[in-house]
Amino acid sequence: MGLRRTMQRSVTGRVVSEFSADERDLLARIQDGLAITADVSRADLLLYASAADRTVVLAQAQPRSISSLYPSTQVGHEASPSERPLVSRALNEGRAGSVQHDLPTGTPVVQEIYPVRGKAGKTIAALSVETNLIAMSGIGGGIAHSSEPFAGCRA
Repeated sequence: MGLRRTMQRSVTGRVVSEFSADERDLLARIQDGLAITADVSRADLLLYASAADRTVVLAQAQPRSISSLYPSTQVGHEASPSERPLVSRALNEGRAGSVQHDLPTGTPVVQEIYPVRGKAGKTIAALSVETNLIAMSGIGGGIAHSSEPFAGCRA
């Protein structure tokens, strides 16, 4: 679902309408590149924003080269800071981070979070790159991570 269409959704629409025109354009440009990035990185990508005391998924891209971690769309899904601590930290403190954890299905995942900053340097969103370690273990024997691959995500 495109970011512009997402703006029509109730909760997500309220979140997106709080951004400036420049910030909405930046988020739309990021959303436009998510699909190819998901395929190349073989990871699920989720773009989050703050919604009062929760986070909400604005956009999502699933890889086509391997199975997605999510059987259904996550767009519009809300989570508390305790459910998504790295996402909350990126949104509130502007700090990137990564963690390895298991999904409720038992699938081991590496989640990398990168803040997205607007022109003034203010964090306006967070990009989550979620890699299925089982699927990646058969491709080249593992995965290599850069410490800051999206460090230049700015307007």
